[in-house]
Amino acid sequence: MFSKTITFVLIFIVFHKHIEAFIIFDILNEVINGVNDVLKTAKLLINPDVLYYLNLINTKTVAGTVYQFDTNAYRYKPTDPDNIQDFGTWDFIICGAGAAGPVLANRLSEVTGWNVLILEAGGLPDNSTDMPALAIQNMVSDFNWGFFSVPQTKSCRGYQESRCPYARGRGLGGSTLINGCMLSRPNVKDLDNLGAVAPGWSYSDMLPYMIKSENLTINRDDAPINPDYHKTGGEFPTQFNSNNNSRTRGFYNACKDLGYSIIDYNSPQQVGCSPIQFNIKEGKRWDTGKAFILSLNEARQNLKVMTYSYVTKIDIDPISKNATGVIFSYQNQLYRAKANLEVIVSSGTFQSAQLLMLSGVGPKEHLQDLGITLISDLPVGKNLRDHVSMTILGNHNQTDDNYKLHQDDIIDYINGFGRLTSLQGISALTWFPTKYQTDKTWPDIEFILIPFILTTVLISNAPRYTALSLIEQFSGAQLDPVFLGYYAFTLTKSVGTVTLASSDPYDYPLIDPNLFDDPMDIEALYEGFLGVLALLNTPSMKAINARLAGLQIPECGLYDESSKEYWLCAFKYLGFPTYHPVGTCSMGLDSRTAVVDPNLKVYGVNNLRVCDASIFPFPFSHHPMVITIAAAEKLSDIIKANYNKT
Repeated sequence: MFSKTITFVLIFIVFHKHIEAFIIFDILNEVINGVNDVLKTAKLLINPDVLYYLNLINTKTVAGTVYQFDTNAYRYKPTDPDNIQDFGTWDFIICGAGAAGPVLANRLSEVTGWNVLILEAGGLPDNSTDMPALAIQNMVSDFNWGFFSVPQTKSCRGYQESRCPYARGRGLGGSTLINGCMLSRPNVKDLDNLGAVAPGWSYSDMLPYMIKSENLTINRDDAPINPDYHKTGGEFPTQFNSNNNSRTRGFYNACKDLGYSIIDYNSPQQVGCSPIQFNIKEGKRWDTGKAFILSLNEARQNLKVMTYSYVTKIDIDPISKNATGVIFSYQNQLYRAKANLEVIVSSGTFQSAQLLMLSGVGPKEHLQDLGITLISDLPVGKNLRDHVSMTILGNHNQTDDNYKLHQDDIIDYINGFGRLTSLQGISALTWFPTKYQTDKTWPDIEFILIPFILTTVLISNAPRYTALSLIEQFSGAQLDPVFLGYYAFTLTKSVGTVTLASSDPYDYPLIDPNLFDDPMDIEALYEGFLGVLALLNTPSMKAINARLAGLQIPECGLYDESSKEYWLCAFKYLGFPTYHPVGTCSMGLDSRTAVVDPNLKVYGVNNLRVCDASIFPFPFSHHPMVITIAAAEKLSDIIKANYNKT
């Protein structure tokens, strides 16, 4: 059987370069032996599909134990940087194929008279990215850029060198290849606030775009759905998780104990509890690359998709301020592609800011310090924002299932359901407001219940501690069945930055999330923790003996573990960014504080737009994937209208 200790190996190798080798090999040996037990049984059944997926899980997991993250983009460096070959002329060039890029490529290439080029630095999705449960393994692979923050003083102090890891997807689909597949729309208040600073982006403006590509399948009888806010027939599937276990049932009952309703959180009513809506289809991840490009019924002759293509610069005429094309590296050869109409940057919150600055669009002083010719003085990278998260480990007394992988799990996955169809068995969530929210219909805390295969995520939040110490702590907690609680404060106030390390496009950018710089953020996260404790202390959770499993942090040892001071200290060591960064190319009406206007045009440059999560000037109460897809839908319509196309 597939041992739960597999989860230790993935994170330890990545963050603990100094781990004693015997610890790793001992754990790895147990992992491989456990998988081999399942493989032997599967061979007896002579089921090639079961064998295939067991081998896939085994291979991805073992590969993750030896994977080394890049610390730069040197793999893309050209052999001869002075040799730039012509790559033709296109009407639109899209830089990046994450949540937004494939949508833009699909919609713009609907106009048969337009030629569209989309450039993506990573490769294609594969059978491992299809399996939602392998998201953690794929975060330790080439599907993740492997960014880390600069050293932090107020958060991530439990990480190697106090640097926060920042998972960012690389490949056709971007972060939708490695995220939790959770579909979640912003609150009405979130988008109405956005509409106040960027007309045309209010909730009523954006709801049609959030729904446009949806294809809802109601795959469970108890699914809470408000049909006025959903549709079928689109490219992007919506299904509910199929996990149903004693912890999940206890969680729903606990919500009812506290007076929360079971809700459709993708409707305007967003305070309450719910099973989770995922972008999965028949149990498999449906990333944006697959949904909007690879699933086209017929290949479009006017759409060119280039993978393994790393954009190094946007060509901008310094006199006319016209964006005329891009330079990119493919197979270590530089190419120049020209744009007849527009260049659209969709490279993500970190790399869109990086690409603009490398091209002369950004803060004047910063660019001049690096010897980059200034094209437009804008606050690029000045407004990095993110949610902040924490995890807790809990025990319970239920034995209806365990934490090891069985053949039945593989068979369930092949049939489109079961715990392998979600990240770490994620099963349910609640959204609620803290005392700091005056509008009690606008939640600022998200809590997710994760009942299976838990240790990878938790251990990844404290990688600086020694392997032996972690094993001692967590094996004690896991003498009893365990669950994981993940919660986030979403409406954060702290502001970070993205800057250039150098003028070399192959150097990674410098990322400073600056979490907890605003003291209200850590206070609100503590209020979220109290809300989680309230759930655990309900009669329904006590009925399954749900309780916190203590986590000892030596640096916080001066405080009692039940005190507020202890948890405020713990947050500084184990609190981490939620991988929902926004804001570095903010949208607004004033170029002193914004980078793009409400039509996503870059101020001071012609024929250049940005479309990804970087355009949102502040974090929303929910996840950014759906609204980023909606932004691409909206921009596609804006562009078509601008050129009188339909």
